[in-house]
This record gives sequence, structure tokens and C-alpha cells, in this order.
Amino acid sequence: MAAEALPTKGPGQCPVDSVVENSTEDSSSESSSSAAPLISRESLMADLRGRAAAISSSPAMDSAEQFSTGSPTVDSWLPGGGLKRGWICEWVAGHDASGASTLAMLAAASTIKPARDTERDVVSGAGAPKDVAFAHSGPIIVVDPTATFHASAAIACGISPQRIVVCRCRTRADAVWAMDQSLRCSSVAAVWATLPWNLNDRDARRLQLAAEAGRTPGLFVLQRSARVRPSFAAVRLHVASVAADASRLSADQRVAAGLPVRPPLDLRVLRVSLDRARGQRQNEAYLAITPNARLHTLSSAAVAHLQTPQRNIQTPAGSRHEAVAVPLVARLADPASTHRDRDAGTGRVATANTERRVG
Repeated sequence: MAAEALPTKGPGQCPVDSVVENSTEDSSSESSSSAAPLISRESLMADLRGRAAAISSSPAMDSAEQFSTGSPTVDSWLPGGGLKRGWICEWVAGHDASGASTLAMLAAASTIKPARDTERDVVSGAGAPKDVAFAHSGPIIVVDPTATFHASAAIACGISPQRIVVCRCRTRADAVWAMDQSLRCSSVAAVWATLPWNLNDRDARRLQLAAEAGRTPGLFVLQRSARVRPSFAAVRLHVASVAADASRLSADQRVAAGLPVRPPLDLRVLRVSLDRARGQRQNEAYLAITPNARLHTLSSAAVAHLQTPQRNIQTPAGSRHEAVAVPLVARLADPASTHRDRDAGTGRVATANTERRVG
């Protein structure tokens, strides 16, 4: 075979160098002619989120059973309309007594007790009751490293005390191990935990894989600093309480929200924000918790009305008894208001009237 002739070299130039230069020029001309348009930042971030979700989630979780968070409003934010068994869901408490533990416990109660949720959504107008499609027969594991869990709160949320197993873990390693082993057990209905420290990436990924392996939901209550940290959880919610006076709600507003019309009404108003959910945007709503552990959605206008300072209305001196409420304890403690004195006084009045008629 005839050897291919190399290009003629110039003074002080190697033939190989000329070939490299020619190929470089050709490649640069081709790249400049076929330059692709730049990708926008939004498209790039959406593509990266999709790839990260595909890596961090298992395709087998698509067929997992669903259960409600206890609020149809929050359920509407999530893919599929609720939480799934095998997911990790985090409630980040904005402050102490924020209500995050109560919301997480209500979600745990919905995994074992089928019930009809009659919450009315003031914002969307959806008031149809929703059935919880799945009810597990196993226990709820409570991992409580801070020793602050009280069974009465879980019972108020509708969980039988026979279904509660409390793990008092003294160290962080013991708490993570207890959560890992409980999540891997498919006979457990849910794992509820309140954590005084933030999970590192290794432990968070470990718990996620354990939940997917056992198809057991992990419902964790985290401290405020966890909100800015990355997470392997499928859903993350931020909860903060709102100072409000429920007595300022009008009768129409209470009916629209599905609340009792007659006072007294002891309500806790919470602001719930969706920080993270796969394929979903951030959202926010106001939820009211009644004393019987029922969730009701309040509109922003209703919450603003609750937070509006009440004007002082001057009442005439003759009608002051209509504006001042007498406490029941004070009435019972007053000897002048007892039934015996009232009956005796009535008898004296009756005797006087009888004597007057006779005379």
C-alpha cells in the first residue's frame, strides 16, 4: 500500500505540528458555526431538580399507599393528593409551641384510623368530605430523645394508647438507630419523632432508604435551624402559630370555615408553609385547630380580621350589665346567689303577697 504523503513542512516546523494546527482550525470553525443557544437559568434549574428527584427517589414508591395529612388543603399541595407510605415528611417548628408536633401527630393518626374529614376550604371553596383510603393495623413508634412526649396529646388526636410505643433514647446514635429499625419494619404504622438536633446527610439518607424499604412513613418534627439545611425528605412543612382571637369571627365566617357558631371557641391558628415537595411549588395556608383536634382552613381575610385590634365601644351606664360577663365561679362562690337564699326570698315574697290579699 502507498504511504499517505504528509504535508510539506516549513522552515522550523514539524509535519505533525501542521496537522494539529489544521485540525484545530477545522474544529474551531465547526464549533463556531454550530454553536448551541444558551440554556436559561430556569430551564437548567428545572432539569437539575428533575434529575435530583430521580436519583433520590425510588420508582417503586409510585405504587405506595397514600394517607392524609389531616388537612385537605395541605393534601392538595402534594403530588397525588396526600402523603405516601415510605416517605419522610418533616415539620419544621418556627418556635416553641408552634403546633408542628400536633400536625405531625394528626398525620400519624390518619394512618391508623379511617375517618371522614369535613374541613371546608375557604380559599378554594372545596367542602366535599374526603375518605382516608388506607388504615394500618400496626402501632405508632414514638422516638422521644427529649422526653417531652405526653400520651394525652396523641389520644386527643384520635390515637388509642394501645397503639403507641414510646422509645426513650438517651443518645443521638440510639435515636437514629431506633428510627432506622422502626422504619424498616412494615408492621409499623408510622414513626413519629421530635428531634432536638439536625440530621446530617448520612443519617438523613439512611432514614430515607429505611422508610422506602419498609414502606413506613417517617413523621419528624425538627427545630427552626433545620429549615435552611438540605433534606432528603419528600415533604417539608414550616409551621408557626398566629396570635388570634377566635371570638372576633362573625357567624358567617365560622359557617364558611366549618366551625361551631356558638362560643366559647378555643382555637389555635397556625400558618403552614410548604417548603419542599417533589414537583410542587411553595404554598401557604392558615389552619385552625379546634379543641377536638379538627383542622379547618381559614382565609387570609379572616385571619387578618382576627388580628385586627378591637375598638373600645362606650356603653351607657344603664346597659353596662349587657357588656360585662359575670364569671360562673364568682356566681357559685357568692353566698347571696345560692338556691337556698333565692328560694327563701321567693317564699317571703309569696307570703307577703298572700297576707296582702287576705287583708
